[in-house]
Amino acid sequence: FIQRRGRAGHTVGGIAYTLMILGNTPSDHFYLFRRNRLVYGTFELPLNPQNPIVRAMHDRLRDERQRMRQLIRQFRSQTGIWRWIWETLERCYLIDRYYGRQLAAQRGRSMSQQKGFVKGWIAREKATLESYLSLRWLLREIEDESPDELRNIAEEALNAVNGFLTNQGISAEEVGQRLETLYTGLGRIRFRETDPEARGRLQAIQDRVMRVWDALGQQAWGIELRHAEGLYDFFRTLERLYAQPWILNSAPDALKIVLQAMFYLHLGLEDSDEPGGCPSRVDYFIPEAYFQEVKPVVVEVRYETETGRPPDLRQEDVTDLATLLIPYKPVYRYHAHPFLSVVDTEHNPAWVSDDRRTVQIRLQAEGVRREGVLAPQKVYVKPLRSDDQGQQVVKICPQCYAIYSINRQRRCHDNLHAVKLYADPIVERSYEALTTRPITRTLRFLERMQGATTMRGSDVRAFTVVRNDNQYTITRNIFRQFQALYETPVRYSLSTKGLAWNLADVVECVLRDGVLRQQVEQIVVQDNRKTLDDNLVLHTAAHLLHKAIAAISGVNEQVLEYWYDPTRREVVVWERYEGGAGISEIFVDTLRSNPTEVYRELLASVLCPVDLAERQDWTSSDNLRAELANRWQLSPDDGFIASVVQEAESERQMQAQRQAEETRLVCRPPQGPDGCPACIHTTYCTDRDRQTLTVSRLVGEAILRCLVRRASRDEVETLMNEAITQDTTPPTILTADPGQGVYDVLLL
Repeated sequence: FIQRRGRAGHTVGGIAYTLMILGNTPSDHFYLFRRNRLVYGTFELPLNPQNPIVRAMHDRLRDERQRMRQLIRQFRSQTGIWRWIWETLERCYLIDRYYGRQLAAQRGRSMSQQKGFVKGWIAREKATLESYLSLRWLLREIEDESPDELRNIAEEALNAVNGFLTNQGISAEEVGQRLETLYTGLGRIRFRETDPEARGRLQAIQDRVMRVWDALGQQAWGIELRHAEGLYDFFRTLERLYAQPWILNSAPDALKIVLQAMFYLHLGLEDSDEPGGCPSRVDYFIPEAYFQEVKPVVVEVRYETETGRPPDLRQEDVTDLATLLIPYKPVYRYHAHPFLSVVDTEHNPAWVSDDRRTVQIRLQAEGVRREGVLAPQKVYVKPLRSDDQGQQVVKICPQCYAIYSINRQRRCHDNLHAVKLYADPIVERSYEALTTRPITRTLRFLERMQGATTMRGSDVRAFTVVRNDNQYTITRNIFRQFQALYETPVRYSLSTKGLAWNLADVVECVLRDGVLRQQVEQIVVQDNRKTLDDNLVLHTAAHLLHKAIAAISGVNEQVLEYWYDPTRREVVVWERYEGGAGISEIFVDTLRSNPTEVYRELLASVLCPVDLAERQDWTSSDNLRAELANRWQLSPDDGFIASVVQEAESERQMQAQRQAEETRLVCRPPQGPDGCPACIHTTYCTDRDRQTLTVSRLVGEAILRCLVRRASRDEVETLMNEAITQDTTPPTILTADPGQGVYDVLLL
């Protein structure tokens, strides 16, 4: 913004206009209410040069570049690059285990012969592994599309193949018999069928059965199923070496492609898979460009069977598992309209509870399973065709709760129903502070911490959709409302940095406020009455700190996570970057150099322009400015107070124009829920739609009142001496009356 604004003002004597179009993201909302930041603010890039993950990645790149450089000096450019590629392949334990003899046979041949061999080797093994690994998808398609009278036979064949692949004592002969029975049954039905389209569909299913049998024969080459996934991703990535003739002669491109391939090959391997270690192992994803997040979760995107398009590999931030890649949340992401993308899950009618309110689902994912949770390294995404109107309408089976494309005509375990899905994640977070440093009386900098997020599933609402001709209309009638719970919860953890806020004294202070309790507990939200307790205070405080850190560091709220611990009465906010990105350090620097700025940002989440506009006890901007300045111990000329008053005036004018509108924003109780998106609410609340009940603007005000104490001169000196002894930021004097010896002190 600053750069473009400067360019617009190059003409001498001219007037520069800068037009900024805001979207609907938290950062847009932030600048809407803090627009002076764009014109008068400064920006410091959050950057952590000591990030251990980034340093490890760069150290590996440095070592590999040095090894390649030595080979180039010894053999010249093209030969040196190829020697580095060949050495990296040969010294890999897993490649040597499965392909060592093939590589050894090529050792004495010319570079052009070796290049030709590797090109053919990649194509051949990729095709073989693709056929082998597509078994699970072929089997599910067969089971899904088989006629109802063959459903049991299809399920038996599926179970037999799964048992064979996972070494559960199922023989190849038994698998063959099951597949032959299914193939014969399909042929019998096809022979009786008179509809050409139906016969073609049955023929396609028969062809898939044969492909399954052919693929099973590939197990003869001795590759374990748990290694086949990594090998396939390895060959698929390594294939890019031959995408353009010049790539094999480009050191940076060859280096990046080979190291990315090695990352995929070793993803999820245990130490026992490589006794003695592997010099070619890469533990960190080498990004396509700088500033791309590292160590992602791999997303395998599958496409419609009819296209014949092979799956793609994508990298996503692992934290997307709790925001984007959640069950029953179809999104426009990887597939072109009218197809939606949704995480692939397995369903069974037996997994639905008797009251139909809970369903267990199995996430199709790869990763490490320990202590009853899955640490995901790869998830699968499939396409669902939606309506042409773009309303994200799909179909659902009322028995097993599986979801399908809108154009599917066949039933599942029952007739399918068209629905519009809304899904919110069911998330639990925890944290462990490893290295801490006190910054103020209540705030600690977590220089090293472990933040863990457990994704248990999603809360789902499926609304009935009515079709008239080719148009779909979403009704307000809920067809099903249920919790979809993963059979094995998904957990990811980050070694990162953050801030901890000890609120033991503040919680006691707030809970003692009888007037506040009466105000809060009179508020009813969606037939539920708010309760003033530890959870409400801590969750509100978490929002305050979460929004303040995002505002001061200038980042989107989504790059931060928070949680609170009622037993310790503590709130923690951490960065969603492995190793930390420098966001916490910016906030710590502001706490030390300008704690009043932190106080203002905390106030920004409770001095709501919507709430102030709804109040009837002020008649002019001067009146409101004086009242707010006096209440919060800031100067009436303070720029923050002035901007709050200006926004309240603008909001009051807008409310006067929208009095008749049902959708106008309301904050102040009893009409409002005691909070709104313009103040204490956040897009990334852990309670999502329930935050109207679980956070409170009134409680936020009470928290900030408890952080300001009226003290005498002696008390101020005592507080200052304590800060010096503890090496923390001294308390900030907001207002002072030296003649009376009275001071209002901010005790963050």
